[in-house]
Amino acid sequence: MDFPDQFDPSTSILFLGAGFAHAAHNIQNKLVPLVSELEAELRSECKLPPEDRSELQHLAGYADRNNLVDIHEFLRSNFVTSELSPDQKTILSKKWMRIFTTNYDDSVELHSSRLEKTEKRTSYSTEDPVPKHISSNSVVHLHGYIHKCTANNALTQLVLTHYSYAQQRAIESPWWSIFERDLLISENVFFLGYELNDFEPAKYLSLNPAYISKTFFILLPTSNPVALDKLTPYGTRLSFGVEGFAEKCRHASSKPKPSHPAALRSVRYFDIDKDRKLFAPPTPIEVESLFSLGQFNIGRLIATFPESKYILIRKKRLLECDEALDSSKTLIIHSQIGNGKTIFTYSLAAHLTVSHSTCFFVRDDFVPTADEIEFLKTIPKVVLFFSNYDTAYKLMDSFSTIREDARFVIEVNTSTQLVRYSEIASIATGSVSRINLNYLSAGELREIFHLLDKCGIAPSSFFDRFKEGAEFRDIVLSVFENTDVASRIDKAMKPILENGDAKFIFLCSSILKILGLHTEIDFLRSIVKIDVYGVIKGAGEVAYELIDFSQDRITPHSSILSEFIVKRYLKTFELAGAIFRMASQAAKRMHESEDPQSERARAGRATMGSLLRFSFLSKLFEGQADRDDQIRTIYENGRDNVYIQDEPLFWLQYSIFARNLGRIPIAIKHMETAYNRASARPGFLTYQLDTNSLGLYLDAERAQQKDAPFKYYEKISDLIERSKNILGEMNHRVHVLKALEKIYPTIEYRHAALTVSEANGLVFHLNLLVGVFNGLTVEERSEWGTDAIRASLERAVNVIVAHKR
Repeated sequence: MDFPDQFDPSTSILFLGAGFAHAAHNIQNKLVPLVSELEAELRSECKLPPEDRSELQHLAGYADRNNLVDIHEFLRSNFVTSELSPDQKTILSKKWMRIFTTNYDDSVELHSSRLEKTEKRTSYSTEDPVPKHISSNSVVHLHGYIHKCTANNALTQLVLTHYSYAQQRAIESPWWSIFERDLLISENVFFLGYELNDFEPAKYLSLNPAYISKTFFILLPTSNPVALDKLTPYGTRLSFGVEGFAEKCRHASSKPKPSHPAALRSVRYFDIDKDRKLFAPPTPIEVESLFSLGQFNIGRLIATFPESKYILIRKKRLLECDEALDSSKTLIIHSQIGNGKTIFTYSLAAHLTVSHSTCFFVRDDFVPTADEIEFLKTIPKVVLFFSNYDTAYKLMDSFSTIREDARFVIEVNTSTQLVRYSEIASIATGSVSRINLNYLSAGELREIFHLLDKCGIAPSSFFDRFKEGAEFRDIVLSVFENTDVASRIDKAMKPILENGDAKFIFLCSSILKILGLHTEIDFLRSIVKIDVYGVIKGAGEVAYELIDFSQDRITPHSSILSEFIVKRYLKTFELAGAIFRMASQAAKRMHESEDPQSERARAGRATMGSLLRFSFLSKLFEGQADRDDQIRTIYENGRDNVYIQDEPLFWLQYSIFARNLGRIPIAIKHMETAYNRASARPGFLTYQLDTNSLGLYLDAERAQQKDAPFKYYEKISDLIERSKNILGEMNHRVHVLKALEKIYPTIEYRHAALTVSEANGLVFHLNLLVGVFNGLTVEERSEWGTDAIRASLERAVNVIVAHKR
């Protein structure tokens, strides 16, 4: 690749190595040393022979223990800079998208300190917590920073010069996620001033072809063919050094402000007119690939819209969305995983575009610039689509200032919508409406049948198996019964199953896909410790039929396909092992984050919680003879894991598992552990623990002899009292309703065991609960189905009163 002349620094990453820092003068008025020079100086201070080959970290330890050198002062004198070279000033004068450095010195900060206050860049080190928003043109020290060094931690900081350790530490740092994200969205990546003998690019980059084409290594000329070839797999080597790069920077310039919707980087413009001209109607094979493999081609949708010739166009639902967007600023589209909400949002974008709206899909990791926001303000009837809850949580506020007629559409899993609705409403702009896509009408079933029948994969007895109210995911699962479809998947899976690393990566990404979790590349890499792109490429081209191999993710095309593959090809112990490794890594990330609400901590918490949820594990291992043994292994390993064992919600799930086995005393002990862990967390809300405990103690009472004294009356009474408050918390209402369903069966069986005072107390608390249900709106009662539960509570009161008369 040729150097990108007249590149835009504001969309480019600058990654600095020792060769860049070496041009600056330190406070000793010497050039900032390279590692080899630093070792030589320390050897001299320790009066060691020049031929001694000890590494810097060992030399420093020796010098410190024998009081030969003040290590803190030694570092300061070498790495605190006093003057920059003209080339350094030229390079640093540009406003970069981000500067990353493995250098320990403060040359970038020295340049910043001499700028006007409004132009100074923010500096971060790996010891700093990752903020929610990181300003552009900031600098991140991935291996530590001289001004974070103290007399107490100097030796620890010096460990960073041990490259293998330092690079692994950098990759495991929360800041690595920032580098991965910037790498994804940048237009160019310039590695400047690395010595080839001490830089291992595979630690920083991968064989992702999207990265290779935009990565440039700026180094001094060399005639060594090995050195010339070393970086070839990762990018383009350019031999004009820091001086030549400074000259290139003099001609660099920022791009003009956006003037067309397609020029925006934080959002993807949905251009129906352009795409309609480019794409032909779908072939039967393409329709089959959509249903069986999840290979979706948006061009085929646009070419056939508004007819159901490629996907199911749910016209009635589209009209409901029209009405919702007329009355509300934010629309939540929800369904269970695999029920088609993502494809529906594309059909909605096509529908709204035909109605003269301008639609954009918000990119997961791009924060809009001020120029982009200003451009969006000029466009009437903008509709922004957020592909998942996490993206909306991170970025919705960034778009809140655009026009009043703008609308927002958020795609959310139904389970997430149920437990996080109030949080979603709090981040949403304006009033909120919801559309439920979970159930199909009779007309929609007929259209799906015609689609499947035309490409020869309609399941037998379709209309006997699927009636009005069926779910889309069940129909898709039935497609895999077709022997031709199964054979095609067998062929695509063969190279993956024969490659151990590829098999494990695919297994992990499939599990996350089933859960509806975004597969972050750095998360996968932290588990497998290898370049995931390189592994998947090695599995062969046929694997691409199953895998979305893009610059920001490696994930199966379809959650339903993932479920089918996991159960068809993988052994239960492989599943259990992968689940635990991912859960422990997620818990580690959560614990290492100083801010529990940081993006990294939230992602870790969601991933760990989803992976260890008993309902998920039970479904995943459904029908397997060793189901309980494998789930038990996961939980027992979690109990011994230093990160997982402190999590209250882990013990909650462990308790649910024990209760499912009928081991109620153990389930109660696990719940006691969950409460103990929660008590050590200031501000931890015990709603989920309370609702599960109520159901657990009611189960425990039903396990007693019919006339035996109530063993858990006080706990049940207290938890029923707490339920009144939980009912007001929409995020947790679904859990408490399930627990309250158990009250009537328990009272019906055990009412004779109640003392008079216990009976009176329960009647009092139950009547208060009935009053809460009566206070709900008609819409809430309908949505949550509370009338049946209220009636069961009233029956429970009547049973108690009738018996105690």
